[in-house]
Amino acid sequence: MKTAKHLLQGYIDGSAQESAALFAENGARMPYLSDLGVEPRYEGPRNIGAFLTFLHAKMYPGFKFADVKIYIDTS
Repeated sequence: MKTAKHLLQGYIDGSAQESAALFAENGARMPYLSDLGVEPRYEGPRNIGAFLTFLHAKMYPGFKFADVKIYIDTS
């Protein structure tokens, strides 16, 4: 099993599909997305990947994390 730090780093470094592969089949709930008019729940890596692709390509094109520092390490 990966630590929280490894999962976060994988999300930061990965493509939409690589990041989506980190999620369980029962999905992810992101209630704050409904404020943006976006569905707040996605189930399975395939649907999460489609959402992340949309997020990166349409809502925030060119978005990427830079100079990330993780201060809490539970490993």
